[in-house]
Amino acid sequence: ATAKNDLETVGNAQISTTQSKFGGSSIYLDGTGDYLKIPSSQNLSLGTGDFTLELWCYPTTSTSFRYLFSIGGDTNFTFALDSGNYKPYFYVSSNILTSSVALNASQWNHVALVRNSGTITIYVDGVSGGSATPSPALNIAAGIGYVGAQSTGSYPLTGYIDDIRLTKGYARYTSAFTPPTAAFALQ
Repeated sequence: ATAKNDLETVGNAQISTTQSKFGGSSIYLDGTGDYLKIPSSQNLSLGTGDFTLELWCYPTTSTSFRYLFSIGGDTNFTFALDSGNYKPYFYVSSNILTSSVALNASQWNHVALVRNSGTITIYVDGVSGGSATPSPALNIAAGIGYVGAQSTGSYPLTGYIDDIRLTKGYARYTSAFTPPTAAFALQ
């Protein structure tokens, strides 16, 4: 379900009942070019303001870096897992921040990328993996959004994603927190 965007499945991305954090199903991506595509809209134009991107991820393999979410391809906004170690990183034309905290393979992990007053922080299960304040401030323009792969289908995630939410204009987490214990409410 989606609150403000229609998501298009690409490849054989599919709903699975094998794993889910909430609600009995999640999206399954098998690592062979499957992903979700979000049409370009002002909802994806994050500008220089606060935002929160969060999702539940159940990675099953990470032999090379794998995309979690991107807007407009490599040069605009990339949130991915680093090669072989399940550490999330944020990339815009160059590597801005790599988390010191890794996801656990084959289990559900809450992952959040937050920009608060220009500072970007990555959280894994409510624990900060590090922060960076890019200078000049990043201006993230609208583009097509991708969940689970790069715009060309490269670097696909192998695993499951549940309850992904992008909140524009609000930093939901500014210090350590307890991850959500229920599905996000549709608004």
